Amino acid sequence: MAEFFTGLSTILTIVGWFFFGFGIANRIRLRKKKITPTKRQLWQWWFLMVGAWVLGGICLLIGNHMATSQAQAANPAVAEQSLADFEAALSNPSTTDTDQCVDHWVGAYRKDAGEDAVVTQDQLDEWTGWCKEGKQAPGF
Repeated sequence: MAEFFTGLSTILTIVGWFFFGFGIANRIRLRKKKITPTKRQLWQWWFLMVGAWVLGGICLLIGNHMATSQAQAANPAVAEQSLADFEAALSNPSTTDTDQCVDHWVGAYRKDAGEDAVVTQDQLDEWTGWCKEGKQAPGF
């Protein structure tokens, strides 16, 4: 069924391009005859062209969703792995906790080296690793 919607998306996209090209060619033909199209004609052309593209996009989204659902149903391990990844992300300390921990390490470093001491990216990376391991800065 997903292939049907993906194919329909391709067809509707081609139809949209057909209306685009047909509308441009028609406009050129009318201009040569010094005929100005009515606003209704222009709106019909625009509606057909853009409508086909929008419907094609919707069909593509539906097809992709159905393909993903079918893949998860066919292979439940993929869905379980995605759930496990989500749970692991929830169980990790948040970045704000890590950022606060790194700020404590910076504060401890500047207590020893002086308030104007430069902190390098290597130090920040090392302290971030320590914070993720659970090490806390002295005095905090």
